[in-house]
Amino acid sequence: MNLPSRPARAAVVALIALVLAALAPAAQAARPAAGAPTLIDSDITTSTTWALTGSPYLVTKPIKVLAAATLAIEAGVEVQFLQGAGLQIDGGLLARGSHTQQIGFVASGGGVQWLGLSAPHPAAQVTIQRAIIRNARAGVSVAPAAPSAPAAASVEVSESLIDTNLIGVDADYTVSTGAPHLTLRNNLITSNSIGVRATGLANGSGLLYLSYNSFVLNGIALKAVNAGGPVLAEHQWWGSASGPLDGDPTYCGNDPPPNPVGAPPEIICGSIDSAPWTIVPAGRSVLQVGKSSSLVSAIGVAALGENPLATTSVVTVTIPANTMPVTPTYELIVGPRQYPDELVGTPTALDFEISAVASGQQLRQLAIGKQISFQIAYTDADLNGADEQKLLPFRFDESLLLWSFLGVEAGPIPPDNRLNATLDHPGRVRVTAFEIIKYWLPIIRS
Repeated sequence: MNLPSRPARAAVVALIALVLAALAPAAQAARPAAGAPTLIDSDITTSTTWALTGSPYLVTKPIKVLAAATLAIEAGVEVQFLQGAGLQIDGGLLARGSHTQQIGFVASGGGVQWLGLSAPHPAAQVTIQRAIIRNARAGVSVAPAAPSAPAAASVEVSESLIDTNLIGVDADYTVSTGAPHLTLRNNLITSNSIGVRATGLANGSGLLYLSYNSFVLNGIALKAVNAGGPVLAEHQWWGSASGPLDGDPTYCGNDPPPNPVGAPPEIICGSIDSAPWTIVPAGRSVLQVGKSSSLVSAIGVAALGENPLATTSVVTVTIPANTMPVTPTYELIVGPRQYPDELVGTPTALDFEISAVASGQQLRQLAIGKQISFQIAYTDADLNGADEQKLLPFRFDESLLLWSFLGVEAGPIPPDNRLNATLDHPGRVRVTAFEIIKYWLPIIRS
């Protein structure tokens, strides 16, 4: 609202502003001059949104999201932390970035190490998706609750870059009663002294779910401490098609371990069930333009759940050399989705997204004459009753803002629950089955 510029009216408005500021709770986001960071120096007491217009947010001390509150962070926001600052989530956190507008949780400058994001016993869901978590003492941590504490809400970190932390993810289940379920899905966990540390995880507890993460160049990729049985970590990428290396007690006892030089297989420590592993990078990876590369991810209903023993459908995306018209590297991210838009025919649960990003820009066009290929190894449950002989992939046309079968082509369907297809643009993909007699082309729906 534009108020008239009258001195009396301006004085009244200023007075009202002062009164409201005096009556309000402790400030949660004090905005200085335009272009400067939004300072955060007090706990989040009521549900709050950190908007892109206020970015970057500078957290100056350890603060909490109180149990009655949820902090929502918009895509593209960067949250910076001073030395020793951190964010503890006792309530909820919804931090959903996009592939081109990722949310940053980073140190405020070179040589600064912040505490990290901790969710010891969150009262509401903690979701961190498509974020960058860097230069923290422990990027994300869950900690023991009191033995009598009620069940905590779940914590999920997906499609994120967990990079250059002392410990990337620290899951302490010394007290497992009421502890939060932690899901790590499709993340690139790289250049940390310890990628993931799991302490006191009881055999078969199901509290830690690792799904198609890539571990690259960590001092120790995964360390199990005082585990009651093998920590289940199947279907991860360990930096090599040959899988991880078992660290010897001397190396595993280093605190912190040195980060490796070069690109050796990742080292795991303790009782860990790592087989079978993926033979190509999983979920999210940095790829070289001049090399043919692949990325694998779980998709379907079970892939979006929290059961590490559930059988999932799997998509493997192959990118020929020089497909992306950029140099020298780009990030590829493949993740499961659930799209509400309906298509004609019988919908399946085989929805996913392929994103390629370079220098913060999404790559929507391929080099001339190049195509992406993908193969879906599907479960019968994810077919949702569809006839596998009539499956057709669709892609979302970003220019027309509708689903289209143009630009995607399915090959013959082998007899072993696999669908092969090619795609001329990265983006959203879903698969349905249709009777050609019943529908006229083009099979699209806005």
